[in-house]
Amino acid sequence: MVAIENKADRVLTVLISRSLSDRILITATAGSDDMRPKLLRAGADRVVRPFHTAAQFVLLATTAPVVNDF
Repeated sequence: MVAIENKADRVLTVLISRSLSDRILITATAGSDDMRPKLLRAGADRVVRPFHTAAQFVLLATTAPVVNDF
């Protein structure tokens, strides 16, 4: 899991991690939409946008609280 605030350090960490092993699963966080393709190109397997995920959670809690509580 790569969750570094600095964009350049985040991409560099993914690049170095991927160069060390092709078998590890790399999940990286992206603060903006423009970082997603860069992190995937650098070698991340998954890219998560924390604010997008939190917004989905809030929407689900509002529209379907029973599902959210589950």
